[in-house]
Amino acid sequence: MNDRVFAVIGGDIRFSRVIERLCQDGYPVYVVAHSCCGNIGNAVVCDLQTAMTAANFVLLPIPALREGQMLNLSENPISEEVFCGYVRKGQTIFGGKLSENFCEKIREVSGYPLDYLTNESMTVQNAMITAEGAVSLAMQQRKETIFGSRCLIMGYGRIGKILSRYLHFMGASVTVCARKESDRTWAKLCGYDAISPSLLSEEVRSADILFNTVPYMIFDASVLQFVQRRCFIVDLASKPGGVDLKAAADYGLTAVQALSLPGKTAPISAGDILYQTVLSMISERSQQS
Repeated sequence: MNDRVFAVIGGDIRFSRVIERLCQDGYPVYVVAHSCCGNIGNAVVCDLQTAMTAANFVLLPIPALREGQMLNLSENPISEEVFCGYVRKGQTIFGGKLSENFCEKIREVSGYPLDYLTNESMTVQNAMITAEGAVSLAMQQRKETIFGSRCLIMGYGRIGKILSRYLHFMGASVTVCARKESDRTWAKLCGYDAISPSLLSEEVRSADILFNTVPYMIFDASVLQFVQRRCFIVDLASKPGGVDLKAAADYGLTAVQALSLPGKTAPISAGDILYQTVLSMISERSQQS
């Protein structure tokens, strides 16, 4: 087991849980720039050079980078150039939403980049947590039940499928807006209403809650002008999102951009999922080599 030595660099509460689980299972762990509270067991808190020298598996945050070329750390920023200068031959570098440019820099120094989010099991489980968080957020903000609410979901990917299922079982009237005819057909077979984007401006007029899962601008001023003022809007899409928040405010609408919900609403569960994903991806790679 000790041939697996881990370094955790940065990260939120999910990564505190990962550190805890790694230590519980007997893995040596080195921690850098991790300021979140949580039980990190007997992990060694150290600098970047020490961690990168000791570890053969390095865990970066989700997303791994911010502002283009800086590691996504809350303090003591580290550039990707500085980081890659410490990568050793054969070292596996995990991260979330790794850019191809960053991956190429890791490969140039004979490292092996792996993106957590390429693991389908993790992606689906994160979608589940995101859907739960979205429902919870809507209930807290509206102070009303989901039962009897008219909910419009834009997009029918992983999050859209799980979210529509949750809302339906909670007694909401669910309408799915999807570009693909096949997605609309599946939505109807599941018992939901389904429309094409061409009917969106008409459908939003009667919605109590709007959930967007599509990562490009959908709800701009031309659509938001038809939304009733008591409607609550949740944008679940990654940046830049699919809701014009300024236009929503101008129309007196309540809209929130709900990013990284797994790490905010259920960080322990999300950390457990991340931990299992890392071990699974390591095993898969060892079987391939």
